[in-house]
Amino acid sequence: MRVSFHPRPRAILRAASLGVALTTMSFVGAGFSAAGAVTSSSWTTNSTPFSIPDGNANQFAADAMGNVYYVSGGELMRWSVGAGSPSLVAAGPFSYNSFTVDGQGNSYFSLGSSVVEVSPTGVQTTVTTALSTPGALAVDPYGNVYVVDNSASPFVIDKIVNGLPVPMGSVSTRPYSLTVASDGTLYASDYTGGNVYQVSNGVTTSLGTGWHRPETVTVDGAGIVYVADEWLGVTAVTSGGTMTNVTPTASDPFCAEQVFVGGSTLYYADECSSTIYTTPVTPLLVVAGRPASLSVTGALSGAGNAPTQTVTAHWLPGAGATSYVCTLLYGYGAPSSFKVSTSATSCSFYGLSPTTAFGVSVVSLSGSVASAPSVGFEGAPMWVTSNGSKHSVLCQKNGSPMTKWVTNANPRCPSGWHRTLLL
Repeated sequence: MRVSFHPRPRAILRAASLGVALTTMSFVGAGFSAAGAVTSSSWTTNSTPFSIPDGNANQFAADAMGNVYYVSGGELMRWSVGAGSPSLVAAGPFSYNSFTVDGQGNSYFSLGSSVVEVSPTGVQTTVTTALSTPGALAVDPYGNVYVVDNSASPFVIDKIVNGLPVPMGSVSTRPYSLTVASDGTLYASDYTGGNVYQVSNGVTTSLGTGWHRPETVTVDGAGIVYVADEWLGVTAVTSGGTMTNVTPTASDPFCAEQVFVGGSTLYYADECSSTIYTTPVTPLLVVAGRPASLSVTGALSGAGNAPTQTVTAHWLPGAGATSYVCTLLYGYGAPSSFKVSTSATSCSFYGLSPTTAFGVSVVSLSGSVASAPSVGFEGAPMWVTSNGSKHSVLCQKNGSPMTKWVTNANPRCPSGWHRTLLL
């Protein structure tokens, strides 16, 4: 039996001094009714074409189609279980330390001070740059991204809304793994401190007792939480707090590296044998993918001093989407009452103020269930008219009374200036 110790100091739980409310749940021992269909003998063994290094929490994630994603040599790879060789998704460089995947196969990374999304075809999009030290990541079935802010203790878990962090709760020791249930309940595991947390409606509680080295945490569609602990193996925890050991019979509990759910499958990575075990679980909620590659443009039309603006959004289809709803935005977090429903992949808003830069929020619909929004904002609108090829815009320097005219076929104010009048 191999016992592995990581060279990281054990953190001290300081709940009282940090004001984090903690309660504990009980461990009831063996017996598998608590974990539904998952038992120690229900797992299928799958050899992998890659190694599973010790100590690399969150190095794997899975989509709803049965694809496993991982980082090797800084490259994002995709492997279908049992299908042979993996394929390259994107060259990176990426890090597996803070990494997750949604049901549609979009991958998310904390890279430096940014959170980045990588599509199944390798296209990269910035989710947020508003956190100085983003850490562990999770994404819910709707496409909402959650991230641990590692900049200070207590460690705040934020939901990213229109590119900005919105606090959902906090934990007193640094989480190495984060997951979110379809109802928005968050679960976090801290290997160093030996803690597993539940965060619901802003209230933090301890999940379970007796943890030693909880590497990773995940949750299935029934709300059953699974924890990979490097001393205990795999433990299932029900909503009532019943804890059941469901480590695969063939796996040494000290080899537990990671558990993760994709679609209707629970995956367990065994670092000793470089094996990924799989077993069926209650499937995660399936929601249409968010609109991709959203772009927003403005066009000015009209004559004299009374032009109007048309704002148009274009996007690529969200996976499984049957229709979309566009909402006009006055700014981040400032939606208007103007909405457009469409089955196309574009929408327009007409007769708008020519001196305001607008945004558009678009959600995908599958039936009545909406995805998380994709949000975009326009640059300077283009002047569109039939009487002549040159037009003027009066620009004012930001924070200054200084103004100047810019005249050409497509007048735009330079960086650091804003529009005040168009002719």
